[in-house]
Amino acid sequence: MKQFTLITVLLASIAVAQSLSGEMTVVVPFPFVVGGAVLPSGHYVIRDHGTYLQISSTQTRNVLVPTHDALRSESNGSKLVFHCYEGSCFFDSMWTTGQNRGRQLFPSSAEKELAKRRAQMNLAVLRPSN
Repeated sequence: MKQFTLITVLLASIAVAQSLSGEMTVVVPFPFVVGGAVLPSGHYVIRDHGTYLQISSTQTRNVLVPTHDALRSESNGSKLVFHCYEGSCFFDSMWTTGQNRGRQLFPSSAEKELAKRRAQMNLAVLRPSN
């Protein structure tokens, strides 16, 4: 009986975790930097696993990147945010409709260096295609 109860609790925990994690499908029209790697433009599926994002496409292997909580004052839809400097775009954050909490990536050393030099930064905001 204890084993059955443990399995039930475990399955319930998995179901809750899956319902809390988000998934977003997006077409990124430019190459971008994430986790120290440059990914090509293309069709991506991004899954929020809480402390990390899983980024996958048919062109590249799965990329797992650590994240931390980020807050916004109001929910204004699902989106991905990129910081673009001098022709290089860095994946910054993922936001989900109805949530004030999002996932933000830790900036790479290359992005930190560009910010330190006060290079002009432009935001690129992409909305999901799903």
